Amino acid sequence: MATSTCVKCNNTSFEHKITNVGGKPFVFIQCSKCGGVIGVLNNYDLQSNIQEVKSKLDNLTP
Repeated sequence: MATSTCVKCNNTSFEHKITNVGGKPFVFIQCSKCGGVIGVLNNYDLQSNIQEVKSKLDNLTP
């Protein structure tokens, strides 16, 4: 199996970092040596999502 390497510095170890983009949290998968980003994932905050849905449902009830 091939080893994943950073396209910028050829390092083979990676880390994740939670970063806000436009006020929403995302998980960046990045090289642990140079910080080059190789992927971005949504960071779902379950409690915030529940509160948002509850708020929308509360507004629907007469």
